[in-house]
Amino acid sequence: MSAKILVVEDEGDLRELIIKTLAAAGYETFHCDNGREVLPLTAKHKPSLILLDIMLPGIDGVEIARQLSDDPALSSTPFLAVSALEHSRKQLELMSQCKGFVSKPFAMSDLLGRIKAILRKTR
Repeated sequence: MSAKILVVEDEGDLRELIIKTLAAAGYETFHCDNGREVLPLTAKHKPSLILLDIMLPGIDGVEIARQLSDDPALSSTPFLAVSALEHSRKQLELMSQCKGFVSKPFAMSDLLGRIKAILRKTR
């Protein structure tokens, strides 16, 4: 069974590129483009990993990470922060479910490598 990855990215072209890359690598993906949908989708689909953009409409990625951490049913769901907001790195990396930080822009091959490494460790 392939790992399920929730892609949370509001930039449509980037989101589609990530989804296509992950699908080609054999991952099952689902997505949203705003912070309000993350917790309900996570509860419903139980992803192996969340790719979490930080600058999002509605609720930002830092607040989403806090809400995930505060919810006993979701607090063990790992996420990989993806953002151009480098100043958020330290705050997010202190959270136990944060498995890393990828700065935008990035190469898809680098992102895929990070995802594979995280999933190997969390299984």
